[in-house]
Amino acid sequence: LGVSVRTLSGGFRQFRGISPRDFLRERRLEGLRNALRNARPEETVTSIAAEWGYVNFGAMAGTYRERFGELPSQTLAFARSRH
Repeated sequence: LGVSVRTLSGGFRQFRGISPRDFLRERRLEGLRNALRNARPEETVTSIAAEWGYVNFGAMAGTYRERFGELPSQTLAFARSRH
């Protein structure tokens, strides 16, 4: 693009109101949440989180809880109780 990373990041922040890193973290968390809500019976929180690239499941669970107010296991359990 012919611009520095800093310039590109600044433009992204100006356009989206959020840093590229935070934007990607949010998309990833939302993707994880959707996957948990639509999980197949044989899938677990760990298997789904791994598909989304998470390797530190404790940190992921903490971030998930901060963002959504519940643990990933609670999201999965609730989704399964509706079926």
